[in-house]
Amino acid sequence: MSRRHSYLLLAALTATIPLSGCAAQDAKSAASAKTVTAGPFTSALKAEQTNADDPEPYLEAIDKAVDNPSDPDALAVLVASLDALVDRAAPTPTRMLTPVAFRSRQGFQKVVLGLRTAWEDLEEAGASPFDSAGRAALMRMQLAKALHKLALFTGETKGAQVWWGRRGCLPAATVVGPLNATPLTWLEGKGAVKPTDPLAASYPGPSRFAPATVTRIASNACELDARDTNRLLGSRELVFDVENPKEQRLSFAITSSAAAVLEVGGVRVLERRYEAGGAPTLVMGHAEVPEGTVRVVLRLADKGDASSVEVAVVDANGLPLPSKAPRPGDAATVKPKAPGQVTFARGAETDERLATTAAALLATGEPRRAEQILEKALIDRREGRDPSVMLLWVRAIEMAGDMPDNKRIERTKSALDDLAKSMPTSWEAKLGRAELAQRRKGLGEGTFAALEELGFTWPGADLKTANVMEMAYIVGLAESAGMSDLSEQAYNALAARAPGAPITATIESSIHRRSGAEYVKEACEGGLPRDTLGCAGAKESLGDRAGALSEIARLRELRTAPGAYLAEELRLKIASGDDKSALAIYDAMLPGERSLMTILPVLARMPDRAKARARVLHEAVATADGAFALSRAGIVFGEPSPDARRLEDEGRAIVEKDRKQQALPGAATAVLKHLEHYGVDDSGLVRVLVYDLRRVSGTSDVERGIFVEQPMIDGRGFTAPLRRRVHKKDGRVLEPDQANMAAQGGSDLSQLEQGDYVEHVMEGYYLPTETGELTIDTPDLLPERTSVAAAEVVIRLPEWMKPTMWTHAMLGKPKEETKSGYKFYSFALNNQPPRRIEDGLPWLERGVRVSLGTQSWEKVGRAIGENIRGMEETDPFMARFAQEATKNGTGGGKKTQSELVGNVVEHVGKVIKVASGGSELGDFAGYYGGGAQGQTARSMVEEGTGSRTWVIYRTLRELGVDAEVAVAETEPFSAAPNFPPHPGRFKKPLIVARVEKGDLWIDADVQGPPLPPGRVSPELRGRSAILATGKVVPVPIPESDPVDEATIDLALDAQGTAKGKVSLTLRGQEAQGLAEAFFYVVGDDRREMLRSVVQSWLPWASVDDVRLVSKEGSWEIALTAEVTVPGFGNAEGKDGKTWVLPGYEPAKNGTLAQRYASRLARQSALTIDVPIQYRVKRTIKLPPGATVIKLAPEMDKKGAQVLAKRKLVNQGDTITEEFTITVATGTVGAEKYRAFLDEVQTVDSGFLAATRVRVKP
Repeated sequence: MSRRHSYLLLAALTATIPLSGCAAQDAKSAASAKTVTAGPFTSALKAEQTNADDPEPYLEAIDKAVDNPSDPDALAVLVASLDALVDRAAPTPTRMLTPVAFRSRQGFQKVVLGLRTAWEDLEEAGASPFDSAGRAALMRMQLAKALHKLALFTGETKGAQVWWGRRGCLPAATVVGPLNATPLTWLEGKGAVKPTDPLAASYPGPSRFAPATVTRIASNACELDARDTNRLLGSRELVFDVENPKEQRLSFAITSSAAAVLEVGGVRVLERRYEAGGAPTLVMGHAEVPEGTVRVVLRLADKGDASSVEVAVVDANGLPLPSKAPRPGDAATVKPKAPGQVTFARGAETDERLATTAAALLATGEPRRAEQILEKALIDRREGRDPSVMLLWVRAIEMAGDMPDNKRIERTKSALDDLAKSMPTSWEAKLGRAELAQRRKGLGEGTFAALEELGFTWPGADLKTANVMEMAYIVGLAESAGMSDLSEQAYNALAARAPGAPITATIESSIHRRSGAEYVKEACEGGLPRDTLGCAGAKESLGDRAGALSEIARLRELRTAPGAYLAEELRLKIASGDDKSALAIYDAMLPGERSLMTILPVLARMPDRAKARARVLHEAVATADGAFALSRAGIVFGEPSPDARRLEDEGRAIVEKDRKQQALPGAATAVLKHLEHYGVDDSGLVRVLVYDLRRVSGTSDVERGIFVEQPMIDGRGFTAPLRRRVHKKDGRVLEPDQANMAAQGGSDLSQLEQGDYVEHVMEGYYLPTETGELTIDTPDLLPERTSVAAAEVVIRLPEWMKPTMWTHAMLGKPKEETKSGYKFYSFALNNQPPRRIEDGLPWLERGVRVSLGTQSWEKVGRAIGENIRGMEETDPFMARFAQEATKNGTGGGKKTQSELVGNVVEHVGKVIKVASGGSELGDFAGYYGGGAQGQTARSMVEEGTGSRTWVIYRTLRELGVDAEVAVAETEPFSAAPNFPPHPGRFKKPLIVARVEKGDLWIDADVQGPPLPPGRVSPELRGRSAILATGKVVPVPIPESDPVDEATIDLALDAQGTAKGKVSLTLRGQEAQGLAEAFFYVVGDDRREMLRSVVQSWLPWASVDDVRLVSKEGSWEIALTAEVTVPGFGNAEGKDGKTWVLPGYEPAKNGTLAQRYASRLARQSALTIDVPIQYRVKRTIKLPPGATVIKLAPEMDKKGAQVLAKRKLVNQGDTITEEFTITVATGTVGAEKYRAFLDEVQTVDSGFLAATRVRVKP
């Protein structure tokens, strides 16, 4: 490379810093344009497989790209080559994680020289008319970025500062947020910060408890952490004002692990999609910008997956522009035109272009996209492919992570087998086969299998033929297997082959653990990365805090980050006892960087205790650990809770009084005093105080008396016990300790006896959720067998706060009081005997409690919609799957949408044998789910498990069928209109397909096969479902829907024994459970299971034989059985010639009254969560000579909740009966309960009425 300068840059040793990105290339013309750069790159890729530590081939490929910036593959070649040389993108497989530059000392120097030369050679290329696509400026930006990382690694401050200044990263931003609790949805609309308006001083947040802040942050080596402003989740906007000296094309790049959109002057230029996964992804683009100040806004969707981001802007020559973090009132002046995101073209006309594109996608953090284009190419043609394609296919499979292990291993092995033929000398393929060998046999034996695959299994093995990457891999394998002699030999061979190389230093530090001065020398001078805190930590371990602080100062200068590492400096100052400096450092930190627990001891030592306590409360709201720190503040400050001390004194007096004269005598558990105080501050900070003093008398109550139910608060924090004491009958007071190794729960109160008093004091602190919502459910004051002498619940809320609030009827209306900007609600319960807890109620309504919250169903629905957006992707695999689904079924020609829906449901049912139940789409996942995209429709199809609903939805959308997801409740939530919304109500996903005949509901996430389109599980009919818009709709009830059916044909003999045949056709929940069980239960176990099904319809029958007659995989279960019912004809009277033939129990094994009506009156509504729907046709053939004396009366009842009918026909010696019943799910109000009870009793009487016959004398 004759053009390279002859100077050397100081080289040090390696540790890679994961970078990734989403790459860029001109997509419009790349597919057809001629390329001269892809060939040198693929040659370099293959050359690396035989000479792992030589960077020359990649540097030559970069030179080719630099010489031809207008080449359609030039940018892809440069990005992929830099990935191979300098910084592997995450998640690169471990076996190839070390870049080429770090594999030898000489190689490191060559890379530095080569990249610097390339950057200089591109100086005028950006302004050249031949670079119409603007690749040169982006290439310069990426070269400067690579050189900056190399300088950071070596710790060369001057070089790092030079290249930091050249890479174009924006050094500071004004962060506005959080702005919205559904950030992916928010990305689809307009942002909050306007392109030319003055920056506002404040912006609305998701809620008053999650206010948006406007805060300036600075970068650390170009990285900006927006969550340093606060730790709340949601959408944020990072705002930059860039000064453009003339009208020109500007180039932009962002690196983000979260979904993001870059807007320039209000125009969308770049988008980093959520489906790219959780690794940092690089995205690049351009825009024509007029002269003036242009506002650049990075809109970031933080779902808990947002790490630091990078934003870079360069001019037409690839040089940086002045920028600033705007202050409130600052405005921009210009808007751009001709925006464009650079995307890599497929370039599939040659293997060279295919490999180059795939490598660039991997390098920029888009392994799924690389996997997709390679998979499609290999489907089209596998034979004769260039080895580089197979090599990248192996990498993409592993990095994408969207296949189950068995599929990934299978496809990796197939590709490695192909590579063994086309590239037998590939060290990467060799290590890949070793990893497969290890996976097959697991840890231990698998490690030896991997070494055997490599041919190095004993200390005397000849390692001369191994390259540096193989040696490093062998060291790791041998070390994990405890083969220290082999690992030491491999390390010695590596040190001889690559002396002074970064890879050697890294391996040495991992196998030779050092301490003391040697550890400091290794960390600070031994060739490890010099841009980390490793050296500072080593010095601190020796007690050299001054040296550690000096190292932090060096790092700040190296990384051009004066405000970095404040947390580490704070810890060192506190350890040194320098409280004044510690407080100053803490004040300099941004709210999201602070830890209240860290500074708490310093605040406790302040002379002004009142000021210190006020500071603690102020910091608790802003810091991530504020709630936890508040719970420990009393201990750190050495100040016991005044409330606990006061309540203990009061409790002692109550116990003494009760010993003399018992309150609530005879009570199993008598709560003598119970207090609950909830104080919600204007900031959202909640303080909880719970006091409980109870006397336990019954044997079972002793065990229950150990525990007191805690409040359920949806927020960040917890409730912890301050005191737990036992007042013994003899006057002793015990404060038992928890037994760590006890086999039983509650062992800390193992000395509790009947007649003892248990005293609890609990305190808790909470902050609203990361999205600013707060829900409080107080404990049940009257659980089973509990009496209450005196209980009080006080809730303090800001006047402006208008939560939804529900209270149990026994608490009555609260006493309300307003003072000092707060509203107080006081509830009291006195001298209350035990209550009988009514069944058939939602569990939250069963408790005598208060429930309040700020949540709304609209917000819950939006959270579900956000979750749906987070699961969407654009994978060609699903397009192929959809086409396969359309071939399902019979009939040719064009299919209607209804037929397509039927085909898709059937096909998905065959592919996904076991459905997950659909929790992935429920409101709980929507409200609390976060992080990077995990399961996709593809991964569900590949694994054969998951949500059928989601796969069907994706397939229908792929086929152009309009469909949306509706999530239904599986049990009634609450009959009270003012009950606060709680996530967890809507659990069961359904699909609403909008076809030519109207809406078609699909219920697929059931046990067994999916139900046919248009049919939903009986237990869901009439229930509510929520759409992604937040709208709550009823699940439709079809006018005609087949129910469970039974045909019972019995013949009576002269002794009154009935024998005959039973045919059952099951279509409800019972059928779903059986269909699922058929996957696992076979033989005699299946036969016994079917017997029990028959006996659930005829409890007194003996099942002589049973057969399954429906097909495997059918959603309907049909079976027949031969039965015997002894004593079916029950003799009546003295002569025994009159028989009573029984009716049919409405609940099949009992009466409706037994199930639903256990009492004459109710105080609360009755919830019916399990429907009853069936039709029974029973034929009874009488013995010869028998005649019917009196038929049971017919019955036809049509009630509000119950529909039932019984018909009877007597023809000769045969009686034919039909029993039809429907008890739908729903809620029966307390005021309608008596009418419902009358309906139930009428049906019971009608179904149970007997028929009398006279038998032949």
